[in-house]
Formats: sequence, structure tokens, C-alpha cells
Amino acid sequence: MNLWENIQNALPASRLEILHRLGLLARRKGMGLYLAGGAVRDLLMRNAARTPDLDLVVIGDAPALALAASSELRAGLCVHKQFGTATLAFDNGVSMDLATARTETYKKPAALPSVQAAQSIEQDLARRDFTINAMAVDIASENPGGLVDPHGGADDLEQGLLRVLHRGSFMDDPTRMLRGLRFQARFDFGFEHETNALLHAALDAEILHRLSPARLRKEITACFEEPARVSIIKELNCLNIDSGALAPGLSFHTTLLEPDDAMGAALRDLRGGDNPLDPQDWLAYLMAAAHGAGDETLLDLARRLALPRRHAAPLLNTLYYSLDARAPLEDPDLDPADAEDLLAGAEDEVLAFLYALGDGPRDHVARFVQSRSVKLEINGGDLLGMGHEPSPAFAAVLRE
Repeated sequence: MNLWENIQNALPASRLEILHRLGLLARRKGMGLYLAGGAVRDLLMRNAARTPDLDLVVIGDAPALALAASSELRAGLCVHKQFGTATLAFDNGVSMDLATARTETYKKPAALPSVQAAQSIEQDLARRDFTINAMAVDIASENPGGLVDPHGGADDLEQGLLRVLHRGSFMDDPTRMLRGLRFQARFDFGFEHETNALLHAALDAEILHRLSPARLRKEITACFEEPARVSIIKELNCLNIDSGALAPGLSFHTTLLEPDDAMGAALRDLRGGDNPLDPQDWLAYLMAAAHGAGDETLLDLARRLALPRRHAAPLLNTLYYSLDARAPLEDPDLDPADAEDLLAGAEDEVLAFLYALGDGPRDHVARFVQSRSVKLEINGGDLLGMGHEPSPAFAAVLRE
């Protein structure tokens, strides 16, 4: 199978020309150059919704090839020699990432891999997570575009299956389970029968517990950034990953996400017009999924993910705002100054959370957010100039 026509249809002319010239240069240097991973998957799916990200793998020395390319193609160059990677930046705004082909071995379950240079593209593909991501396209041959598919990824892609490359895959790298949930939701795929059994066996072995907080946080963040997050949240709950790997007693739910995405509507509305909110969407959705959890559970979750204070504070504050502050905010006749006092310390994600809870809090939050974007035209000096005596009432007047 040759995918060069797919590449031509998917890439803008500027990127296609650079890719072609890189292939010619690699061939002259006696190196192999391949498009690999998710880009090949997207090309086979003919996903016209977006231009695939380019993951270029070099059989040889990627930094050396990038150095030659920077001179010949007049591109900026950033090299990470210790990782065998390099980035080329071109004047037209195009950038290309090149990586030396590598193999990975795991000394123990969930450990970071030991990396060595690979001697072939097949060796590099053998380290990938699923067969649909373990394909490559030859860029440097005289007839570029040839598909390299040693694990049957194209067939699995056609059948909508997620299949690991070997039985120890999830034990080697437990993050593959969470990536699999993302691919399952994104593409509406299913786990192949044996792969599904291996996933459940790895969960039963509590392998996710061995992940460092940083690695787990990265994957959970990606899950909640995924547009198909509702399906992922349900799977995290169904597989008991929420209570098993994240925090005892945690039970994710989609009350604020279905049937209408109240949280999504809140994030859109509060960013509209001149509103100054800039919430982290993934965090707002995490808060929505964990809504109703107790303080110890939320604290355990923040600790397990080692959330920085910027992210832990709004997560923990949801308990106060959903319990103590919610009742007065449900009152449509609540004085705006009192509502402002209640909302003044709320982070942007908390404001979105409250907005998503319903009509009462929504109206007060919308008014509060709008007031933050209004420039005050009167100050204390103006009041003094009008003959008013300084008093505690100044603050109330200015708020109003």
C-alpha cells in the first residue's frame, strides 16, 4: 500500500515540499526517514478534519540530519542531543520534529524505559502502544509513500480495534491503558478481546498505583481535555479507576455533562464578550466529574495527582461553594453586593462550576463576572470631592 497520495491530499503545499526535500536529503545521507505513529493512522482514516501532526523517525542520526537540513533548507534548528531529537523551524511558520529511531526495554513494571538506538523502523514500531499507532510511511525511498505495517495496524484500524503489541504492554507502561480509553472514545473503537482481558488483568494487579503522580496527572489531564471526555469519564468509573487508582471513595459521574453539557456551556458563556475569565477546561471538567465527593476524597485526589496549588485550590474549594455558598446563591433576590462577597475569592474554574449548577448560581455568577469587566468610573476621591465624610459606607457605595 502506498500513501503518498494521501499525504499530498492531507498536507498543505508548504509542508509537503519540506517533507519531500527532507526525504531526498536523508536518501543522499544514507539514512532512512519515516512518517510514523498517529499521523499514519490519521492518513489511513482520511481524517480531513485536521492536518495530522508529523512524527518523523530517522534510521540513523536525527540531529545530524537536522543539522544538514538546517543549512540546505535554511531553517532554524533546535537540537536535544541527549534525546536524539531535533526541531527544524522554517520562515513560513512550518516546523518539523525529527527523532532517532529507538527501542525501549522495561526493567520492571511501570518503570521508565531504557532507551537504545534502533537499527530499523520495525524495531522502533515495536515499542508503540497499539497496532493502529505502530505503522510508518517511507519518505526517503525513490518511490516514497510505502506503508510499513508489521503488526497489522491497518486491518485493526478498518475493524475499529485497539490491540496491544504484546501481552506485557500494559504492565510495562500502565499509561497505555488511559491512552487506550482516549482512543476508544475519540474514534468509537473497541478493545480487541485479548487486549481487553489484559487491561482488566493489569487493573486487577493495581499497576496504575505504581505510576508516579506526574505521569498519572499528565494522562488524567489528557483524558479531561479530550472532546469525548464524557465517554472517558464513564469508563474511568466503570473500571473503578476513579476509586481504585485516584482516590478511595471517588466516584466520577456526568450529572453536569449530560444530557446537556452544562459545564461546556458555562465555559463558553463565561469566556464570551468582554468577560475576563480564563479557566483551565480540563480542571473544570474534573471538578464537575468529582462533584459531590467529600473533603478527604478531594484531598486524596489532589495528593495522588500532586496537583500544584493553582489547580488544587479550586478543586478543594468546590466543596465549600457547592455546600455553604450555594444556598444563598440560589436566592434570586440576594443583594448583588452580598453575592460579590461570596464570589470574590472564587477561582475561574469554581465560577464555571457554580454557573453550571443551575439558574440561581448562574445568574449571580454571570452578573459578578460582568461586573469584573466594567471599569469603575468613580473612586473614593470623587466621593470626598462631593462632600462626603470618609466612612465604612464608602466600600459599599463603590461596590454598587
